[in-house]
Amino acid sequence: MKPETIGYARWIGSALAAVLVMSVVSVFAPHVRVAPFVVYSTAFCCVVAATLFTAWAAPPLARSSLILVLVAIAALEIVATLKPGTTSLWAASVVLSALLFAGTAIGTVIGRAIQHPGQLFIVGVVFTLADTFSVFHPAGPSAAIVYAAPSLMSVLALPWPLFGTEEFVPVLGVGDVTAAALFISASRVHELPLSRTIIALFVGLMGTMAFVWWTELAMPALPLMSFAVIAAHPRARRLRREDRRPALIGFAVMATLYVLAWLALSRGTTP
Repeated sequence: MKPETIGYARWIGSALAAVLVMSVVSVFAPHVRVAPFVVYSTAFCCVVAATLFTAWAAPPLARSSLILVLVAIAALEIVATLKPGTTSLWAASVVLSALLFAGTAIGTVIGRAIQHPGQLFIVGVVFTLADTFSVFHPAGPSAAIVYAAPSLMSVLALPWPLFGTEEFVPVLGVGDVTAAALFISASRVHELPLSRTIIALFVGLMGTMAFVWWTELAMPALPLMSFAVIAAHPRARRLRREDRRPALIGFAVMATLYVLAWLALSRGTTP
């Protein structure tokens, strides 16, 4: 069997294994009564494990493989149209597998396009600015979905069954899946210690979970994920000489646009 075939089989198998585990857990979940923190942390840890394992299993994907993203979008559209409710196993299975495939495919392709480990620092800054704006600003995409269209969360975030209920709840956004796959793919291409990347992503996601639980406030995951990966790899903190000036100009432009967008949209959302 060709290595490419083995790689694709491993990737597909990892996502389907996550669906299988979720299905088994859903059978026993309604009958398990545990503390709220255990309910929350177990669901989060399971989704994080599925994300990191599927991202690790993804083979070197070409840009043409992004056609799979269209298939995933079509599957999610079917779920959104049928509106099966929060207790439907088939809907949760479709959403979980579709988002795992789509997120890891996009992240793997982009990660392979990273030309130097130091560019991960630039990626981390972009992720941080975009995700903090999306979550913290009332007009940001994440905040708007949570408050104005919460039903979209059921097809844009990886679901998992909650102990003590028959419901599947959205746990981790597809953007976080994409970011994890990007960092893992770039680490593999540039021969950064892969185990260190995976541990860093796990620590960043667990830190996000702890902050959300402790403060009961929304917290974007990408800043801590990016910080953990960059902290774990010294080469990711070293920009090439030819990248420094464009990066500095880009950071200045992004910071300016960030502030201007925040102020402009704040006026529009102020009563």
